[in-house]
Amino acid sequence: QQVQIIKTGDRATAEPGDTAIYRLSLKNLVDTDLHNIVVTDTLPLGFKFLPKSVRGEADGQLVNVTAETSGSQIIFRTTATIPSGKVLNIAYA
Repeated sequence: QQVQIIKTGDRATAEPGDTAIYRLSLKNLVDTDLHNIVVTDTLPLGFKFLPKSVRGEADGQLVNVTAETSGSQIIFRTTATIPSGKVLNIAYA
């Protein structure tokens, strides 16, 4: 177990046309830095990913996070490093 991932959303339900914001919080649980992180998430049925909505943050600093889709899956990638005990946050709509 190297990473703890917590996913949250800004709403319990959404109507057609609403924008839902999701957040992935990745905490490094090992004694070494984590590099070249890849995270896959699955959107709920009927949701559409907004590519320009992706934001990454670590230790109060913005980090570059790219995203690609494959059906309802979103694959996030970053070259940012997560030091031991620290958190990388990814937000998207």
